[in-house]
Parts: sequence; structure tokens; C-alpha cells
Amino acid sequence: MLVLWAVIGAGSGAILTPTGNVLRRSSAPQDRPAVFAAQFSLSHACWLLAYPIAGWGATVAGYSVTWMVLAGLAGAGACAAVWFWPAREPVTLEHVHPADLTDLDHVRDAAATSAGYVHTHTFVIDDLHRQWPQQHRSAA
Repeated sequence: MLVLWAVIGAGSGAILTPTGNVLRRSSAPQDRPAVFAAQFSLSHACWLLAYPIAGWGATVAGYSVTWMVLAGLAGAGACAAVWFWPAREPVTLEHVHPADLTDLDHVRDAAATSAGYVHTHTFVIDDLHRQWPQQHRSAA
């Protein structure tokens, strides 16, 4: 039983520690309370799904089948994470803002080009960056 608890604890730590780092890196400081609240809600929605599967599955199909189903769900989640999250993502991204950007303070040090304002900074999703960009490649 102690070995099982140790494995469960290590697995929880392996999930929870990087989650905080990902959320912190992916949000502006003023948005973090909402981002962490959303992550808390999403994780508990997953618990809301997993607990009934575990209880009813064990009652109806037995523990072995239920553990395989839950392991399959966990594996599917892990595969989705590997698929959707880039393995080598830089902390700072060079990207372009449209030429009609109204917050000129944000692009104060940017280079004006025909594509818009090009600059590099630590990237987070916020009001000026509503989606994760493809890294802009400057003409060399």
C-alpha cells in the first residue's frame, strides 16, 4: 500500500508542478487569478467525469476493466498533450502586430515593416495577443 501511495504521490507531483509553470508562463500577471480558476474548474470537471467511471465501472465491470479504461483515458490525455504542446518552444517570440494597432506603447521598440510592427518579447496570451502566433521569420 505504501508503494502505491508513493507512486500516486509522484504522479500527482509530476502533473501539478509543471501545470503551475505552464499557466504562469502562458498568462499576464493580471490574468493569472482567472487562468488558475479556469484550470481549477477544468481539472475538477475531469474529476467529475473520472469518479463516476471509477465507481460504476468497478461495480459493473470489475476493477481490472475499470483500471484499463481509466488508464486509456489518461493515456489519451497524455497523447493529446504531446501532440498539441510544442516540445521546444522559445520563451520569447518574434511576432507581428498589425499596422493599425492602437496601443503604440506596446510596439514602441518594434520595427515597422510592410507586414506591421515586428518585435520580440516574452509571449503571453492577453488583450494584444489573443492567440499563440507562429514565430515570425525576419527576411535575412
